[in-house]
Amino acid sequence: MKRKSLKNQLTRILAIAFIPVALLSCSEEGDSVEKDEKFCKCLEATAEMDAKSSVLMDGDISMEQAIEVQKLGKAVKEACKDYAEISQEKGLKLKKQCENK
Repeated sequence: MKRKSLKNQLTRILAIAFIPVALLSCSEEGDSVEKDEKFCKCLEATAEMDAKSSVLMDGDISMEQAIEVQKLGKAVKEACKDYAEISQEKGLKLKKQCENK
């Protein structure tokens, strides 16, 4: 029962983590906007979560690994909370600015 609940929690965390990725998956040319450091942190947290979760989804995970993924999920949720409802166009512009370090 615990294993199933843990898997459900991980699924929800991953769904939240992929929201910024889905918003930013297309590339588009457009007017540049000022670099938003908070948005860049959101992208970094999402990338870290993606890397860790993709490795863990390949097989069984320990409770310690599951807790680490949950912590990363909370970090992503916190870092990205202000960007959950931005348009794809604005998200792409912000992402471009983060890439132009």
